[in-house]
Amino acid sequence: MKVSAKSEYAVRAMVYLARSFGQGPVPLSQVAEREHIPLDFLEQVMLLLRNAGLVKSMRGVHGGYLLASAPEGVTVGAVMAAVEGPPVPVSCIDALADDQQTCNMGVLMLDCSTRDVWVTLYERISETLNGISLADLCREHTQPNITPLPMAARA
Repeated sequence: MKVSAKSEYAVRAMVYLARSFGQGPVPLSQVAEREHIPLDFLEQVMLLLRNAGLVKSMRGVHGGYLLASAPEGVTVGAVMAAVEGPPVPVSCIDALADDQQTCNMGVLMLDCSTRDVWVTLYERISETLNGISLADLCREHTQPNITPLPMAARA
């Protein structure tokens, strides 16, 4: 499984806002610059986070974004779900949530030989992501941001 850039950027931006919690709105350009996130892409991500009620935006000269609630109450799972939806490893898990009896392949879910592994994976991923708050990430990461290596140097 791979985490999308949208989810990664959303979590990084939210941790940045969590570090500024209680100090007023943070300009999005500042978040983009410090976290090395393309501003256009970050604007799209922040719109999803705002629609989910995780951030508030303020207009004006001293405007920007701020968390809608304390960092202790916002989980990585909530952030990722706001931009991607629930972390379902296969489509049949979505079907379970919709009370369907068969998956998209027409297999009766109770007869599916692999269903249990996907349900377990979904539960463990959800448990992990929902067990980590933005406050936890702020506490664990006290080192300053390090400028990433150019793409050619990462290989």
